[in-house]
Amino acid sequence: MHRQKNFKQRVIKNVQSLFSLNDKEAEDLANKAGLTLEQKESFQTCLIILKNKYEKKSRLFYQNANISERMFQYIKNGKNPTKETTLAIAVSMNLTPEDTQRLLRSAGYVLSKSIPSDAVILWLLSNEEHNQNASKLFQINEVLYALDMPLLMTREKNERHFRSDKSQN
Repeated sequence: MHRQKNFKQRVIKNVQSLFSLNDKEAEDLANKAGLTLEQKESFQTCLIILKNKYEKKSRLFYQNANISERMFQYIKNGKNPTKETTLAIAVSMNLTPEDTQRLLRSAGYVLSKSIPSDAVILWLLSNEEHNQNASKLFQINEVLYALDMPLLMTREKNERHFRSDKSQN
């Protein structure tokens, strides 16, 4: 995933040079691809700031986001997670839409209306009417699962892909 993101960012930079796009035009192009070229702060710094702002404890937030402890250590070691994992963290922390975009940008992503799964997530995040008995992350994943789109949880996503790979054999 990271290679693909880096490849797309390089392609956008090449297009910017080839077509003499200014920085805003290149950023708009990247945003349509669900990426950003402007990272003002590192993912780790942004996560710590938001974690403190929302008063979340490390163990609780990685459990609530349903990411593995291994992924949590990966993040702590300075690596950026996938877009889906970043969104799972943002949703589990109940970040505002602005803080969600801030966290995504720090990892090199944005939510784009041009990408079907992003459009669904944007709509679900802006829709305040959700079942109070279930987590918002679970509800978003239910909709994404029904639409056969990538889930926002690393554990469940891996199990789902494993099950679908086995059923194809």
